[in-house]
Amino acid sequence: MAEGQVKGGGGGEIDLSLINDTRAVSTKPDKPTKAEIEAEEGDIRNALLRQLLHQRGTYALGIFLLVVIWLIGIFLLLACEGFPQ
Repeated sequence: MAEGQVKGGGGGEIDLSLINDTRAVSTKPDKPTKAEIEAEEGDIRNALLRQLLHQRGTYALGIFLLVVIWLIGIFLLLACEGFPQ
């Protein structure tokens, strides 16, 4: 038996050197693979945008509540001090 060959179960020999032959393998993705990659990138982009919108909503609500509490505080301060007569 030559190097790189294995005796098969059926009595024949299998040439393992053909496994290392990568000339037939392309490094560029085919159309279905490219479509899958683009779909995954789109899903990731949508998830990030959804997260960003949620965070912006949370921060906007926090700022709104801060302004409302500030205004109520100023009103209460003026009411407790009394208005000049």
